[in-house]
Amino acid sequence: MVLLEFFSGEPVCGECEVCMNLVDEIAKEYGEKLQVVKYIGPSAREKFEEYHIQLTPAIVIEETTMIIGITPSRETLKRAIDTELEYE
Repeated sequence: MVLLEFFSGEPVCGECEVCMNLVDEIAKEYGEKLQVVKYIGPSAREKFEEYHIQLTPAIVIEETTMIIGITPSRETLKRAIDTELEYE
């Protein structure tokens, strides 16, 4: 399963850093079941447009679940990932 992270620029803002660290921790728990791809700032403009991302941080899971403009709680993010894994 693929999880996409979107951040507005480098260095990332405080909220984005919290989100990035949370996703990195969770990705370690899921191991090979979860691939994380990060898109940062202007260099990823096409991906931002493709997914209609206007606020960051933003997380897209398997193109079906979108969490935009906030850092989700650990439980909320894991529940979304688990739900997607059930459908694979």
